Amino acid sequence: MSISKVSFFNTKYKKYNINFTLSNMLYILDINKFNKMKQINHVWQNGSMEQFVESGAPTYVIGISLDNSYFSQENIEKILSWCDEPEWAVSNVIMIPDEPFVHTLVASGIPEQEAIKKARLKANALENKCKKVQTKNQLEIYRWSRVKKEISYIVSLDMINSLFLNNESFKKNCCTLTRDVLINRGVDEPSDAQIHRGVRFILEELAFIYGSKNIAGAGSTCYVYHKKFDILYYLLSGQYSIPGTDEVFSLILDPQ
Repeated sequence: MSISKVSFFNTKYKKYNINFTLSNMLYILDINKFNKMKQINHVWQNGSMEQFVESGAPTYVIGISLDNSYFSQENIEKILSWCDEPEWAVSNVIMIPDEPFVHTLVASGIPEQEAIKKARLKANALENKCKKVQTKNQLEIYRWSRVKKEISYIVSLDMINSLFLNNESFKKNCCTLTRDVLINRGVDEPSDAQIHRGVRFILEELAFIYGSKNIAGAGSTCYVYHKKFDILYYLLSGQYSIPGTDEVFSLILDPQ
């Protein structure tokens, strides 16, 4: 399967000499809906598993959230075991958004230094859980001290920030999601300043996922999470002012 270049990147980011394609894949899992890893009911929104595999060097990118009780040792093992199962699987990447989580904590009212310490400790605990899992394929853990040094991430973050400033639909969706997150964390009515700080989490996370193919050096990537992520789907399918491609795959499993 051919990989088409996206003109946006070929022009604005030509100086980086990056073949920045959007061979990314949204793959959302609900661990509570199955007993055996092979018995997963799922619906492809666009593309297919065959297309994902044919892209060459397919890589799962597993999102791990901090301060989320869902990510127990048992559930982490289930996710990694499923991603490790296919014969064509090449590698798995675990994304631990430690530094982006600081934005959420500060927006929730926690002092900066305390938020940094809390995020670091929670990320360390999650990383240790992941390292306990035995996998047959290569497993890489990306924390932001590593992510923010990647040129592909820098390019992707610049693009996402620009989209946030210039696309009202994208901005509204990101701010609404941030507001909901802050309310769930006990903020009665988030101020504009709190939302402005907290939204940086979603922007940095989206930048990583959007650029994950190049960051991971993969033929294509498949983002794995246990909840529906509408903004990501809209982003990858070209429903904002960024061109989509027929090589952006999306598979959703109902988390209810």
